[in-house]
Amino acid sequence: GFLISSVCFAQVVLEDFEGTPPTINFVNGPGTATIVSDPATGGTNGNVLEIVTGAASAPWQQAELTLQGDWLNLQVSTSRTVTVDVYSTTPFDMLAKVQDGTGPVSATDASHTGSGWEPLSFDFTIPKDNQGIANGLYPKIFFFNLWDSSASGGAGGWADANNASSVRTTYVDNVT
Repeated sequence: GFLISSVCFAQVVLEDFEGTPPTINFVNGPGTATIVSDPATGGTNGNVLEIVTGAASAPWQQAELTLQGDWLNLQVSTSRTVTVDVYSTTPFDMLAKVQDGTGPVSATDASHTGSGWEPLSFDFTIPKDNQGIANGLYPKIFFFNLWDSSASGGAGGWADANNASSVRTTYVDNVT
């Protein structure tokens, strides 16, 4: 007979903002992070996280999401990529950061084209913002709307570090 064995690393949606709301904080500015209905016309995403940065404040304003169930598993033996559906009508770069878990603080970025809902993949084996490579389990993920992936010769940085920050509204759903 035949013995068939397979190993599968499933992509699991850890937060979709339906049901019991997770713990969400907004830090380093007068912005907001709140759960709202899908902003897309005829949108099918249900509840989503709206992130609005505030003007005249630190460019490193962030929405902090504490996961309710499973933590992000970004260990060496797994994929260390987190996929997030992000909605924006203007192009921008987003930095995602994980911390408070069993591994080092890690951050990485992804670019949005401004076409509405897009799946963004954050590869935590390509660290940005002077952080390390993710290797552990993480209960929190932070989203930064004012990141500039082209700053510092492609290493990334804070676009408005010497200027007043801009107001930017984006939406996040399906943290996977």
